[in-house]
Amino acid sequence: MGTAIAPKISASQPAPGQHQNTLTWQESDTGDTFNVYRSLTSGQYDYTAPLATGITVPSYIDMAGLVEGTTYFYEVTAEKNGVESKPSNEAKWTVPTSPTSPSNLAVTGT
Repeated sequence: MGTAIAPKISASQPAPGQHQNTLTWQESDTGDTFNVYRSLTSGQYDYTAPLATGITVPSYIDMAGLVEGTTYFYEVTAEKNGVESKPSNEAKWTVPTSPTSPSNLAVTGT
């Protein structure tokens, strides 16, 4: 019976106006599934309420209730035989704001 080892995660940097975050991590030989945790405060996670559980691939796309300009923090755990690893490193991501249209345009010319 192996012990689950925490993966190392990273967050994507999407284009402005793209309201989804793709988390990726290294797949671990010692984890059968992964759990994702999200927080609005660095280092403060509710480990009783994961954002997603039972993930079997080394990535997750977060699109749930993200707010423009808000910074989110993420950690991932690996799980094997019902035993959860310690949390991964923390990934930080800020939802980009949508580009705004210029408001002072004028048409000139002939």
